[in-house]
Amino acid sequence: GIEFPLRLAREVIKKPDVELNQMMNALQVAEFVYEQPAAGDVEYAFRHALTQEVAYGSVLQERRRLIHERIGQSIETLYADSLDDNLSELAYHYRRSGNTRKAVAYLVRAAEQAHQRSAFSVATAYFEDALERLKSLPEGAERDRMEMAIYSGLGDVALVTKGYAAADCERYLTRRKALAERLGDGIEFFFSLVVISVLSAFRLELEKAREIGENLVRLADQASERGLQLNAHGSLANLLWLMGDFIGSRAHSEKGISLFERSEHLGPGEEHFLAACYFYAPLCTAFLGFPDQALRQSLEVLTWARRKPRPLPLAFALNGVGTLFLFLRADGARTLEYSESMLAIAAQHGFSNLHSFAQILHGQALAILGRTDEAIAEIKDAMAAFEATGAVVQGWLYSALGFAYLAAQRPKEGLGVVEKALQLGDRTGEAQARSELYRLKGELLLMLHPTDGAEAEVSFRAAIDTARKQQARLPELRATMSLARLLRDTSRREEGRTTLAQIYNWFTEGFDTADLKDAKALLDRK
Repeated sequence: GIEFPLRLAREVIKKPDVELNQMMNALQVAEFVYEQPAAGDVEYAFRHALTQEVAYGSVLQERRRLIHERIGQSIETLYADSLDDNLSELAYHYRRSGNTRKAVAYLVRAAEQAHQRSAFSVATAYFEDALERLKSLPEGAERDRMEMAIYSGLGDVALVTKGYAAADCERYLTRRKALAERLGDGIEFFFSLVVISVLSAFRLELEKAREIGENLVRLADQASERGLQLNAHGSLANLLWLMGDFIGSRAHSEKGISLFERSEHLGPGEEHFLAACYFYAPLCTAFLGFPDQALRQSLEVLTWARRKPRPLPLAFALNGVGTLFLFLRADGARTLEYSESMLAIAAQHGFSNLHSFAQILHGQALAILGRTDEAIAEIKDAMAAFEATGAVVQGWLYSALGFAYLAAQRPKEGLGVVEKALQLGDRTGEAQARSELYRLKGELLLMLHPTDGAEAEVSFRAAIDTARKQQARLPELRATMSLARLLRDTSRREEGRTTLAQIYNWFTEGFDTADLKDAKALLDRK
């Protein structure tokens, strides 16, 4: 390379110190290299990169391979206690040697280290290089294990960079699972099923995902291995959230959090699923009617994520806090701030689906702030990008677009979006935003036909019934307010007021949130 420590040159060249020093002095006098400061050892560097390139090119290829292998062996000897600090150098030299087995091994280790450090594009490049070189190794169990590690790593990186339902994820997963079955590796087979569950959830194959997820929890509990348990509970937390089972999603999220909440050192998979659990737990808590607890927990998670700091947990945490400021406070400015931070992180690290989610949040903030044309365009772009990854657009994404159309006073377009989402829920069982979709439908119908509230009332009551079945008190309150406003100027005013008072009086906290303040104002009107 351009730089090299003297001790490494000594180990590679195997010359007496006197002779080696004479050689280095001659190179310095000729201005090929120069000595530079270094902690604990003398270090040299080529004066010009071109000089190094010419010198390297003058060495015959076969001898070059031998030298690279000798350098790799020397690094292993000199830095035996700190190989993890030298993985990229070891991968560099062995991939240029004739030792393919070691080249693959160090490329995989360097890739895993890059993944751990959130250098996702670097990790992918190392994994792909290792996979290409693996082809020249003889078939057998050793090669299968190396290949399985590569596909495992590629799949884990692709989940966040290409999308949870991406075709590449499925391709990597299929091969990983086949190798795990061939080798009888129960742990790798388990993690393959975790990814199948996540992929199925994002394609809205919800019953399939649920069956796998529940089986994973049983297997993980039997093994009493907390890494397995976190993956199982995290995947179910996501799935049950999509299905509108907020009690179940919160329970699995809290179980996952309890396993790792005091852990400082997390693997990439553990970090990913813990971040997901931290995301879903406060959102479910808010939906179930405890907004103060939810916002407090979400802000604590953001503090934790910023302290680390790691891009994936931080993106999840910003999404959670931004969503709650939107949902609980209707605070467009704060939501805009959090979503812009999330957008920057997602763009920098190539987080595909998280970038779409940040755009959705940003678009909703714009809608609250009255910038409705921008909001609609951004939300549409996000939905298209999300769908392009192989995922099925979820109901809550449609509800965000419906909300923007309502804010823009474009009821016909909004109704088309909401109807499409409700039909999707009928087919798939996806129900996270179903109450809100019915409520939006009612508001859009009223906007379209201000003097005919019959259809709107049907939608508002469907929203209330859905929320009650889910025990989702905050969506129930929101839908009941829409109904109470509709009935306010009719002979059924007291009916609406009584229904609203019942759900309002259920709450024990959150009285400074937007919905509860609006509900109180409605109830106080004479």
